Amino acid sequence: MKTQTRELVTIAGIFVGIPFAALLLLKGDHELWWEPLAMASLAAGMLFTALAVLSMFGIPKSPEDTAQEDEEEDDDEARPRWKHVRLWQLCAGLGIPFLLYADAVTGDTGNFNRMSDSLAFWPGIAALGYLAARIVWRALVAFFGGEEEELQPTTHGSARFATDKEIKKAGLLANAGVYLGQYPNLSNDGLWFDGDGHLITVAASGAGKGVCSVIPNLLTWEGSVICNDPKGENAAVTAKRRREMGQEVHVLNPWGLHAGPPWDLPCSAFNPLDWLDINSDDVGDDAAMMANALVLRDKGTSGVEGHFADEAESLLTGLILYVAFMEEPDRRNLLTVRELITQAPEDWTDLLRKMSKLVQADGLIARAANRFLSKSDREGPAVLSTAQRHTNFLDSNRMRLVLGSSDFDLADLKRKPMTIYLCLPFEHVSGQFARWLRLMITLSLTALSRTKGPSRPGVLFLLDEFAALGHLRMAERGMAEGRAYGVKMWPILQDLNQLKDNYRDGWQTFIGNARIIQFFGTADLFTAKYASDMLGKTTVWASGSSGDRESTSEAGRPLMTPDEVMNMGPDEELLFFRGGLRPIKAQKLPYFLSSLKDHADPNPMAEEHFNQAGS
Repeated sequence: MKTQTRELVTIAGIFVGIPFAALLLLKGDHELWWEPLAMASLAAGMLFTALAVLSMFGIPKSPEDTAQEDEEEDDDEARPRWKHVRLWQLCAGLGIPFLLYADAVTGDTGNFNRMSDSLAFWPGIAALGYLAARIVWRALVAFFGGEEEELQPTTHGSARFATDKEIKKAGLLANAGVYLGQYPNLSNDGLWFDGDGHLITVAASGAGKGVCSVIPNLLTWEGSVICNDPKGENAAVTAKRRREMGQEVHVLNPWGLHAGPPWDLPCSAFNPLDWLDINSDDVGDDAAMMANALVLRDKGTSGVEGHFADEAESLLTGLILYVAFMEEPDRRNLLTVRELITQAPEDWTDLLRKMSKLVQADGLIARAANRFLSKSDREGPAVLSTAQRHTNFLDSNRMRLVLGSSDFDLADLKRKPMTIYLCLPFEHVSGQFARWLRLMITLSLTALSRTKGPSRPGVLFLLDEFAALGHLRMAERGMAEGRAYGVKMWPILQDLNQLKDNYRDGWQTFIGNARIIQFFGTADLFTAKYASDMLGKTTVWASGSSGDRESTSEAGRPLMTPDEVMNMGPDEELLFFRGGLRPIKAQKLPYFLSSLKDHADPNPMAEEHFNQAGS
């Protein structure tokens, strides 16, 4: 007979015996016609109790069975286990029979004073006392909320999801900070993270990253924000709300996304060279950092191509410094850099000779020019061509709208509540215009690292389509050091392969610097396996049978297999926390299905507005 069957039979026997036993204890000294039935019930209860006790330690097997077991199975896994019998089941199986036995040997039914003289009385009372206490405890837990933690085997792993108690203790119900998702077990207000540290979201295209994560936080986050907005959707839905929250809002919108009613998105501008301080000792490093942001290296760039990219950075650094130090104020912008680098060959040579004699910027301008002039007739044009290719986007009239002047100071992100939307049409995000995004994010992170101001609530960097930015040196620095100067990075990816491609051997360090990682809508095996491995392994009971013999053993299995991760429901998400809290299996909720819809403007990506969206 299988162990599960024996347990059920034991419990059934108890429920049959209890009413008879109760009447037997209360019947007094009168003979009752059904006493033989009660004694039969007692005998059955004792039999079932014996079976339960035997199942704890294993029913002895014949030598033939043992030999067959040695041949077919590993001894350790075939050894019968006793842990599957719960203590409350044992107490229920022993308590009533012990009391009935004490009642029978005293010969004075229902006389508890005399029954207490029997050795069987007190074990029976203890067993039923424990059973009653457990019933009361479960009732209190059910009534007042919470949950009773039950010890589980951990031989093969102790992975599990966070309990309600742990989630409460972690402060995730504070309704402040970054919105993470829903957890209906505890609150309809959702899960929130109000601590320091960065986040990463990994979700496939169309999984709801915008409506479930980005927009809800733009509608609620009280600190400053810089948001990469590929479709202009985030600005259209949340810009008005951000202004109502007391934020100074700037929308850098070179393509005029959703510029018409009902959104009327404006177009602000920012000139990176206005940020460059020619009186600072860091001016050379800052110019080099700007050049690095402009040179977008393709995946796998190395060797000769890598050399040309490095030399193009050096040349652009010198030109940026030249424009910052030598040009008139109205020409101090990247558009002038592009003009100089694409002039006629004879004019280009004259410019280099002029630069080679300058002492400004501690001679950095002259050294950049001399470095180029020393190149061979074959290498020089290749370097120039590389620099021109990486600045092609500056020829766009759209870029001229947002690079010619400045409507704000990036340092104000820390000094006062400010929101900046970087709106770039989706079709340009992965193209040459990604350099503009790289430049804006690089300068923003650098400005914040040098600006004094409150570290809480901090500046939130919502970086949708993060992979399109390529390998961004300042993003790595922001993930590693940004917490110290009040920056909360939030890169959003479609899968982990994107991060691996851009950051090579450092991609796991990138993840390791995140305080919270969010997975949902996983569609590729690599990401699913990574999430499964992060969840870890748990220990479960596994049952098997051979002939008429059944055995139960501990076995290990992933808390969720990669297949289970990929097949999560459309409203489910996984949240991982660095710092001691177990993973949480939560739910995601689009903003338009929550109370946040009352604070949002119409979504231009919704079907009824799509023709007006412009993208």
